[in-house]
Amino acid sequence: MGADFSRVGLRLEAVAVAAYRFHEGRIVAGGVNLVTQTLDVGVHRLGLGEVLPAPGVAEQILAGDHLAGVLHERGQKLELAGRQVDLAVVAGGGMGVLVFLLSLLPLAGGYHMNLMKAESPGPSVSKLVPKVQSTAKILYTIYFGMTLIQLALLLIGRVPLFDSLCISFGTAGTGGFGIVNDSLGSYSTYCQVVTTIFMILFGVNFSAYYLILTKKFRQAFKYEEVRYYFGIIAVAIMIIALNTAHLFRNLLTAFQQAAFQVGSIITTTGFSSTDFNQWPALSKTVLVLLMFVGACAGSTGGGIKVSRILILCKAAKKEFQLYLHPNAVKKIKMDDKVITHDILRSTNIYISLYLMIFAASVLLIAIDNFDLITNFMAVTATLNNIGPGFEIVGPMGNFSSFSYLSKCVLIFDMLAGRLEIFPLLLLFFKGTWKKF
Repeated sequence: MGADFSRVGLRLEAVAVAAYRFHEGRIVAGGVNLVTQTLDVGVHRLGLGEVLPAPGVAEQILAGDHLAGVLHERGQKLELAGRQVDLAVVAGGGMGVLVFLLSLLPLAGGYHMNLMKAESPGPSVSKLVPKVQSTAKILYTIYFGMTLIQLALLLIGRVPLFDSLCISFGTAGTGGFGIVNDSLGSYSTYCQVVTTIFMILFGVNFSAYYLILTKKFRQAFKYEEVRYYFGIIAVAIMIIALNTAHLFRNLLTAFQQAAFQVGSIITTTGFSSTDFNQWPALSKTVLVLLMFVGACAGSTGGGIKVSRILILCKAAKKEFQLYLHPNAVKKIKMDDKVITHDILRSTNIYISLYLMIFAASVLLIAIDNFDLITNFMAVTATLNNIGPGFEIVGPMGNFSSFSYLSKCVLIFDMLAGRLEIFPLLLLFFKGTWKKF
């Protein structure tokens, strides 16, 4: 085993060198994760290969590692071996393969940060401590610590051990895989409330938790992104609860169900406790908007990220001010820090590529001749790594009716969404491979 880790370390170091030469190094995540997926498709040897065709197996594996929680097909229960594989893949995909390797394998030189940037979500990445390897270990300590707390609380609520493990890892990695058809609909209210709390907590920037653990409370609560994140959640819960109150026994139940679905969607976990496909148009519209907003940067969640939305809003505000006062000198700030031109440029390019991939994907899967809402929501659910959408791909539906071409497009979207688009697209540039 030691020799194997040494070989992996040497190869990873070689990749890191290439990444360093390529400046930002985001290509590494694409390469390493694609190799990981190729190896993981060997899951058919465990029994799933006879249940799902090759594209279906790939879709399930990628849904686990890339946190989409997409179901190729709904049976009473997928085979136990398959669920164990999903559980392991979701657990590994939460914090990212490269972050995990960084916490274990020593690398020479200054390549740690390039690997960290390649895997970490959000417009920018910073170190919690001087050593990146120590940062990776701190992140995983927080990650598994919170996971164990949720596991303990679920066990206290008399949720079976295997179910508790699946729910905890699905929540921590925001993977959202349920082991029964109705996801978490058949579990107790206690289980749903615990899961709601931890889904929302795992959508918070992990840097805030580190500051809290080091007793830097003032700095932790200054995070502008986190404040807006909780504000968006609170407003969304209020709107949906009031809009769906007539569908539940009482207002309290409406609030509980609204909180669960808002937490599940904005963090891109993808669990469901009810068929929100039957909710009124206003509630469904709010959920769609949350799908695009996503969680905080530096969390295990997907989507565009609250930080990018804030940066774009601040940039728009700056432009309006410059129209009124052309000679004014305005700087975009977040958390009392100036947003550099590089971050702003990266954010603008990310949004542009996001929209182009989204439009192209909707166009390609339209060949299957499903209705526009189904096509739109299928791409939204996969590109943002959520899982359920509306209509055919709703919480009680699945993706099995799509053609192999459409499934390949949606697999690409899951990869692109999880890897923040850039690493995956760089793989298709001829110049990228010359660097190696």
